[in-house]
Amino acid sequence: MLHPHHAIDYVEINVTDLEAAQAFYVEAFGWRFDDYGPAYAGIRSSDGGPEVGGLSAAAPPDLGGEFEGSTIVLEVGTTVLTMSGGWDGTAEAYDASFARLCFGTVDALIQALGPALAGERLLDVGSGPGAVAAAAEDAGFAVTGVDADDSMIKLARRKHPDIAFVQGALPQLPFSSGVFDAVGANFVVNHCADPRAALRELRRVTRLGGRVALTIWLGLVSPLNQLWNDVMADASVRPPPGKTLPPEKDFERTGSGLAGVVTGSGLQDVVVREVQWLFCISPNDLWRAVAGGIATIGQTYRAQDKITQLKMHDAYTRLTCERYPDGELRLHFTALAANAVRGTAH
Repeated sequence: MLHPHHAIDYVEINVTDLEAAQAFYVEAFGWRFDDYGPAYAGIRSSDGGPEVGGLSAAAPPDLGGEFEGSTIVLEVGTTVLTMSGGWDGTAEAYDASFARLCFGTVDALIQALGPALAGERLLDVGSGPGAVAAAAEDAGFAVTGVDADDSMIKLARRKHPDIAFVQGALPQLPFSSGVFDAVGANFVVNHCADPRAALRELRRVTRLGGRVALTIWLGLVSPLNQLWNDVMADASVRPPPGKTLPPEKDFERTGSGLAGVVTGSGLQDVVVREVQWLFCISPNDLWRAVAGGIATIGQTYRAQDKITQLKMHDAYTRLTCERYPDGELRLHFTALAANAVRGTAH
């Protein structure tokens, strides 16, 4: 979806002072402008080439693009930039980017929880846009999804209207004890402030003899994290301090570390294995997560001033073009998957 007249790859909308905005970009980047009246200014690079962007006092109805609340997403080549006046559209940006990454373990998770017997109920914890829930429904389970984020719940309900999604979060889920035959948590426990309490809660809502399956990231620098580190270094952005849990709450992000913490929660017959997959995504879709403020890299991006944000995007575009000239990122990932049973002990 391009600008109807030019190959636009950057449009900032809802600009309240076009003159001030133009002055900012002239000083920062040497950009030139074509004025089209009080509502829109076209951006030209300093070499006098064709228009590459624009500043708009509103979102013109003929601009083209995909609107998400006050966000407009415009695509050209291998570039996507989103300029938002709020946080609307975050769930959709996640669905187009990191949710697809996390989908790599869904089959392994469902296989660990199945096969579903007639009438068995499954709880998808941290359901997000509903990928695990949908796969579980296809496998024959009666599914309920639960997520802490209201925008994720709304998106999941739109995508999967036949599945029940409710709001709630670990370590206090809004369900009675022992009401589910199977419980899945795809990349959830690794984000919890108290992983042990989270695992005990997964056990609590599982019936006696029921199954629990979960995934976490290994404690290694992933290829995607390395890309973000390279982008920040190229743009002279200081990486944010790493977030670590208190020693008494943390556990080693290894196979033995995961097995130990799952066993310690009271679950039995614990099996841990590695899951590997190839994650393929366009630079456009992946950048949506950054511009949407998702994960550490998105929060880092949102914390920068406009000049630094543009430097980060320029670094990202250059690095991805150099490394993936055919326009698709291909990244190998490895995660840990654990499955266990709620026995009669404890």
